[in-house]
Amino acid sequence: MSETSSCPPPGTPATLPAFSVVIEWENAKLSDFERARRMLETLGEQIRALRSRLPGPPEVVLLCDREEMDGKAVQEAVAETLGDPDLAVLKFVETDGADYFQQKNIGVRHAESEVVILLDSDVVPQRGWLEALVGAMADPERDVVAGQTAMSLESFSGRAFALFWIFPPERGGDAIRSTDHFHANNVAFRRAQFLADPFPDLDAARGQSTLLGQHLAAAGRRMFLHEGARVVHAPPNGFLHLARRAMNQGRDDYLIANERDPHHYRSRLANTLWRFRKRVLRAGKRIVKKPRTVGFGALGALGAAGLAFSYYAFYAIGLAITLVDRDWVGRRLPI
Repeated sequence: MSETSSCPPPGTPATLPAFSVVIEWENAKLSDFERARRMLETLGEQIRALRSRLPGPPEVVLLCDREEMDGKAVQEAVAETLGDPDLAVLKFVETDGADYFQQKNIGVRHAESEVVILLDSDVVPQRGWLEALVGAMADPERDVVAGQTAMSLESFSGRAFALFWIFPPERGGDAIRSTDHFHANNVAFRRAQFLADPFPDLDAARGQSTLLGQHLAAAGRRMFLHEGARVVHAPPNGFLHLARRAMNQGRDDYLIANERDPHHYRSRLANTLWRFRKRVLRAGKRIVKKPRTVGFGALGALGAAGLAFSYYAFYAIGLAITLVDRDWVGRRLPI
C-alpha cells in the first residue's frame, strides 16, 4: 500500500529527526529475494511520505557479503527502489565473512545520523512503521525504541508458525510501553549509545539481541516498544530452512546458557532443557487454545502441531550435536 499522507497523526512531531536505516542482506540468503525487494519498495514509499518533515534525505546503509550474495543483484534492486538521490543517500558496505550481528555492528559504525534504525532484508514494513519509529525517537528521553515484528499469515506455514514460533500474529494498537526485549530486525537506537554497547561477540546464530537487551536494561537504558511500528516476517523458506533454523536455535540456547554459567556443565544443560520444555509447552498451549486467531480449525491446528513437532525435533537434534561438538551446526548449517 502506498504511503502518501504528509500530515502527522496526533502525538507525532511535525519535524522528525535525521536518521539512518541499516539493512543487512544476510537473511536474504535463505529467504525470498522478491520479499527483500518488497521491503525496499515499502521503505522507499514511507520515506517519500515523510520527506517534507525531514531535514534532508535519510541515509540507507546496505551491508552485503559478496561471498554469499550476488552484490550486483542487490545494488540493482536498491537502485530501482531507492535510487532517487532526493529520496535517500545510499551507502553500500562489503562485509565479506561477517555474520548477521557483525553486519549490524559494522553498519552502525558506517552510519552518520544520530538515530539509527536496524531493518532486516526479510521483513516487510507495514503502514506507518517508519513514522512510528522515527517519531518515537524524536523524544530524547528514549534510548531504544523497538517495533512489533509479526508473522506473515499469507500461507499455511506462516499461520502455523505464528502459533508456536518466535513471532506471533500481528496485533493492533499504537501504544508505546516500556520493554526489556527487542528483535534486531526492527529497532531504533541512539548511534552513540549503540557504539558504546553493540551486539556482543557471541558464536551463535541468534540470541545476541536478548543478551544486549538484558545488558541495556541492567545499565538503566530507557527502552520502549512501539506497537504501531509493525513489520511482517516470513516463515522459514522450505523444510531445509526450517531444519537449519531449528537446529541453530537448539545450539544457540545452549551457547547462551554457557555465556551465563560457563563453569557448570550440568547447570547449563538443565537451563537449556528448561528452555526447550518451556518452548514446547507454550507451542502446545497456543495450538490448542488459539488456532482461530490465525484462521485455523481443527484440521489446521493438527497441521500446525505436526509442523511444531518437526521444528522442535530438529531443535533437539541441534542441541544434542552441540553437546558433542559445539561448532558443528554453526559450521555446517549456518543461517
